[in-house]
Amino acid sequence: MGDTAAATTCLGGSMTSNNSHHGQRQSNADLDTDADRAAGSGPATTTLGTMEDCLRELYDIKYLWSDKWGPAIVAALWDGPLRYNDILEKVRSYSIAAGWTDKTPVLHESILTRTLKRMVGEGLITRSESSGGVPPSVWYALNPSFAESYEVGLPLVDWARRNSDLIARAKAHRRHHGGTAA
Repeated sequence: MGDTAAATTCLGGSMTSNNSHHGQRQSNADLDTDADRAAGSGPATTTLGTMEDCLRELYDIKYLWSDKWGPAIVAALWDGPLRYNDILEKVRSYSIAAGWTDKTPVLHESILTRTLKRMVGEGLITRSESSGGVPPSVWYALNPSFAESYEVGLPLVDWARRNSDLIARAKAHRRHHGGTAA
């Protein structure tokens, strides 16, 4: 995500701040290469693939992160492995939907159990048992590859902070029009 050239290449063009639209994407007609126009073929492919390839991969990322409680669980596990009750307590301490909805989301034990089971099954986190006691201690930890996706997503947090007015407007619109939060 830190490689702006790769991100704009995936989108098939570049961002420009020299036009009157302050950084808006060029039109599709402007995105075709000279060779494509001469050959009469479709939009340019890039080192990252076609727009459809990039879109599919963006949706893959979205689906990995779209669970309501998943990002909070990742944040809870960020400093190291935790047991179930520690995850529950830590996630409950977060105010994840502040400003997006008038309802305060509550993480119920059954939802945490289901979410952890799904995240383990998908390989996003690991579950380990230590057999030293009765009942055995169960620990959950981040899969290092998935933790990397959290790190590379942090520039989005910076973007959100720089564009707090846009975020506030989107929150107000969702609250007013009954949209759902995370």
